[in-house]
Order: sequence, then C-alpha cells, then structure tokens
Amino acid sequence: MEQPQNRREFLRSCLRNGFLATLTLVSGALLAHRKPDRSSQVCWNQGICCGCGAVRDCILPQAQSARAAQQQNTCKG
Repeated sequence: MEQPQNRREFLRSCLRNGFLATLTLVSGALLAHRKPDRSSQVCWNQGICCGCGAVRDCILPQAQSARAAQQQNTCKG
C-alpha cells in the first residue's frame, strides 16, 4: 500500500506539475502564433488564385497579388 504524502512532497509535486503545465501552455502558444514559411506552402491550384478557397490564408506572392486584385475588383472569379 502506498504511503500518504507529507505536506512538503505535496507542495513540491504541485509546483512541479504547475511548472510543467505552464511550460506546455507557453510552448503551445508560441507554436500556434509562429509565422508560416513560404517554402512549406504548396499551391494546389497551379497558381490560379481567383476562385481558390485558400487564397485568403495563402502567403505565396501570387495569392498576395490576387488579394490586391480582389480588393480593386479586377479579379474575375
């Protein structure tokens, strides 16, 4: 049978688990807010951005041009 923890061990384990939880949350936040790399972006529509569903989140130069054209209403699609 397991021995009950004393107060010092309990506080130590609470601090350790709190630190690990904080470290996990900070790491997750940093990974979630990192900027995507252009080399990892893949164009699935062969560079035809007008009408593409991913153009809003795409970071490729063609998509940036298409978004500018859509703002000026010159993009047909």
